[in-house]
Amino acid sequence: MQRTGLLIVPGIIAVALFLGLNTFNSPGNNPNNPSTAANLDFNAYSEGINTILYDVDGRINYTLQAQRQVHYNDDTSELQKPFIRLFQDGDSRWNIVADSGKISSFETASNTRVDRIELIGDVQVY
Repeated sequence: MQRTGLLIVPGIIAVALFLGLNTFNSPGNNPNNPSTAANLDFNAYSEGINTILYDVDGRINYTLQAQRQVHYNDDTSELQKPFIRLFQDGDSRWNIVADSGKISSFETASNTRVDRIELIGDVQVY
């Protein structure tokens, strides 16, 4: 009877480990599974971005830096710790920092594209 107990206990432990590991590695938990990847609502992710935009004369119009940027399928972007530097006549005029931000765009009735940046949390302009 004691020998049977010695065989049953390790068997139960082995079955429990197998079921636990099998559940953990199921297809629903696999990030490489195509069905899981299809549910993502973003199409780009960047860290440590530094963007420079120029005017029509080739002078710097503004710069945008952020710790992280996520671009979503609806053509919006979220920024973590954005830093914007605005230039006028080639000289830095304004610096803007915030905890986070959101970039979106839309078209007006005259088919002109307008980009909008919303800054959120401890916004400072100097």
